Amino acid sequence: MSREQELALSSEAGDGANPVGDRWIFGGLLFLLVWAPLPLGSNRIWAIGLLVGLAVLLLMGTVVVWRRVPQAAMQRLALFKWPLLCLAGFVCLSWLQTIPLPANWVGVISPTAALAQEPAVWMTLSLDVFQSRIMAGLSFAYFAAFIVTVITVRDGQGWIDLRRFWFGAGCYKLLLVLCCIRSKRSTPSSFLQCPTAI
Repeated sequence: MSREQELALSSEAGDGANPVGDRWIFGGLLFLLVWAPLPLGSNRIWAIGLLVGLAVLLLMGTVVVWRRVPQAAMQRLALFKWPLLCLAGFVCLSWLQTIPLPANWVGVISPTAALAQEPAVWMTLSLDVFQSRIMAGLSFAYFAAFIVTVITVRDGQGWIDLRRFWFGAGCYKLLLVLCCIRSKRSTPSSFLQCPTAI
């Protein structure tokens, strides 16, 4: 085992070593968790696209940073294999609904979907492929964020920082919602411009 791998594994034990220099990825993860819900009241497709893009960017950054110690990363992921397998299965199931399949397969799996798409030779399990692809993209974003969290949050201080940011983000969003509700009472149109309007 190389020195980098030993340091990566020792950092999981909480001795504070960070041989791979992934603190910026952890910072990006915190930013994603704090910022992600904010634009949902403005443009849903834009907000979802940005969320997926940021999650994929963080995942790619994690792969690049950990490329010299892949064994240590795999050992870290192995600790969470069951949640990862469940999430991966859910992502695959989401994408499967958007893939064209032979009509007789769809007729067996989902007769309702087959009936709605007759007389096509190739059909999808989803009746609204566009929305299913959006949900599949979101599922992959959550999967990517989970992988980044598992790899970058390796010690007690990381979990403390993560909890503090979640708490701080929750308080911040609560204040924004309260401000939006208050502004709605004074000027109804201003509530529609609030980024956290539900």
